[in-house]
Amino acid sequence: MIQVLKHILPNFFRLGLIQLFSIVLQFLLIPLVISRAGIEENGKLLTALSISVLFSILINYGTNQSGPLALSKSASGSEPDSLPASDSDSLTASKQEQLSASESGSLPASQSGADAVRLAPPFSIGLLQTMRLILFLLVSMLFSLFYFIEQDFSLFLIGTLPILLAEVLNPYMVCISSDRLRVLAWLNFFGRLMGFLLVYYCWNHAAAYWVNAYVGAGLLIVFSFFWGYEAYRGHLRWEPVSIKAITELGRTNFPLLLSNLLVHLQQSLVLYSIGAVAGASVLGIYAIIDKLIWGSRMILISFSGAVFARALFLYKEGQASWLLFRQKINRLLAFGMLLTALALVVGANPLAVFLARGADEQLLTMAIRLAALVPLFTSLNLLNVLELILEKRFVLLNKINFYIFSVVSLFCLALFGLRWMHVEILFWMPVALLFLIEVITLLFYEKNRHHTR
Repeated sequence: MIQVLKHILPNFFRLGLIQLFSIVLQFLLIPLVISRAGIEENGKLLTALSISVLFSILINYGTNQSGPLALSKSASGSEPDSLPASDSDSLTASKQEQLSASESGSLPASQSGADAVRLAPPFSIGLLQTMRLILFLLVSMLFSLFYFIEQDFSLFLIGTLPILLAEVLNPYMVCISSDRLRVLAWLNFFGRLMGFLLVYYCWNHAAAYWVNAYVGAGLLIVFSFFWGYEAYRGHLRWEPVSIKAITELGRTNFPLLLSNLLVHLQQSLVLYSIGAVAGASVLGIYAIIDKLIWGSRMILISFSGAVFARALFLYKEGQASWLLFRQKINRLLAFGMLLTALALVVGANPLAVFLARGADEQLLTMAIRLAALVPLFTSLNLLNVLELILEKRFVLLNKINFYIFSVVSLFCLALFGLRWMHVEILFWMPVALLFLIEVITLLFYEKNRHHTR
């Protein structure tokens, strides 16, 4: 176990520490918003933020997965298929690991589109950014249309437009293709920090939809500085963009888009359903729980990125080495997540007091304790997903994603059924549902992995 830790912990701290700072900054916004606008407004704000992630996946259109490989091929002047299969596959998987951490916070199940990444043509940075900009303009028009239909919540959606524009300028593709992951992490950290400072000093009224706008403004400032610096250093090479090239990019990346949307909806469909069937107070409580679970996923994904290189090496050594490694890692994860669950149970009340700022503290305390074991089941599934990736069973990953999405959809329909029968949706119901979904997800992956001992 000591040898395993020596291989993993340095990478985990490098990948996870800056990410942890970014997560803390986002959590600090919760008590700030609740103290100034109330827990119900915070629930709407976090729901709009989750919806913006859904649309950011659309704007991204898989370019964070196909883009790094395409740009690295363009820079080297070689064709996409010219890499040996092993090199190409390992690069694909590692890119997908990093995408999960930087985008929607999902676990590496989103790697199911890796075949499409491996065969991606060498698209130019200008083409990739043009595709993003076109999709951002379409989303902006859609949000503006919502404003004329339903003005209340649509303002929260419009408030996320700076965050979506920041997705257009997100330098992920450039940083990953040039192996500058640490630069990307610092850019995200300083962008989040600037957004937090803008909210703290510039937002001083109850219109909570401005909060996401200020957060997006911080990211825009930092990302714009990066692109300006790259242009000044002469590192950018822009090429003419044709309609034919945009069409080809749309066709190539469409499977990646569908896969990423499915993964995000697995985790967010319950939140959207609660917003439609439950009261504002229940939504406010569950939105905080959803954010806490998201934070634990981000940490686990950083751990997954640290484990990946060692796992790839041991998997090639043989089944015995891999099984011993995954057994040790699962024990480590189980121990760490059990400690985390214990800390959440014991510290639920002070955490609820800090986050809720006097609004529904008792109910939030109970909800945190109910959700304490959810990260444990998420962590136990980490190496199941990684094993399927190492086996290159990407079609199976897509199928599992679809099955889990179908199960989540049925559960959400059950919530609508309860509302139709005039049954009150209580705060513990979506939390229990979230726990049940994680258990079912673990069972799906355990059933479909090759090594069961």
